[in-house]
Amino acid sequence: MVRRLAPLLFLLLLFPGLSGAELTDSRRDLIRSLFPSATTIEEKLSDVPVYPVYQLQELLGYAYESTDLSRLQGFAGKPIRMMIGLDTQGRFTGVEVLHHHEPVFLHGLGEEPLFEFVDQYEGRSLREQIVVQSSYAGKQGKTSDGDVVYFDGVSKATVSVLIINDTVLSSALKVARQKLEAFAQTTPTRARPDFFEPLGWQALIDRGFIGHARISADDVEQQLGRPLSDYPVNMEPTSVLPSPSYSSPI
Repeated sequence: MVRRLAPLLFLLLLFPGLSGAELTDSRRDLIRSLFPSATTIEEKLSDVPVYPVYQLQELLGYAYESTDLSRLQGFAGKPIRMMIGLDTQGRFTGVEVLHHHEPVFLHGLGEEPLFEFVDQYEGRSLREQIVVQSSYAGKQGKTSDGDVVYFDGVSKATVSVLIINDTVLSSALKVARQKLEAFAQTTPTRARPDFFEPLGWQALIDRGFIGHARISADDVEQQLGRPLSDYPVNMEPTSVLPSPSYSSPI
């Protein structure tokens, strides 16, 4: 998908004004590539830097630039800038690389392995544990329990792809916690100091916080369903077993 959007990405890089908060036609086309059924893309919100995306009146999700929410530095010492789409269920609709300085992709392997790596996010959920493996691990896709998803890494670019993964997941989690109801964090329970009231011993008794009870042997036997005489009087162990030991056969 990034390959098809190369002219749009070139414009974003050529004209710095296009890469700001303004929702230009080029940026709309880029976001629409992440949400093909979108009919309306709104301006970036002021509280959370995301672009709401709608199909008619239905909210499809949000698109955002990774660097607005995460400034993790890549191998080259600069953030890898991406446009990320996240639907209302916490699934990635796609990830597009906008700009990077990673030397392994610029002067070594070429950018195709980078694009292939980020393509793996499409359709994956924040509820899944995404693990980036080496290109030699041989394990791909989802595990049988459905909780862990293995991504193919890129040989000779381990640091870069791990930074990309951390950037994608950490930024998406910030958006989800603030914009998606299913991921919203509940307010932590805190003691209310205005409810504190010092109480003396008699006050605790009067309010039922402290009580006194007398239990007879008959009451205990009735609850246990058997006489107390069935239980040994002396509960101490009759003997002490020697501690286990290990001897080398040598």
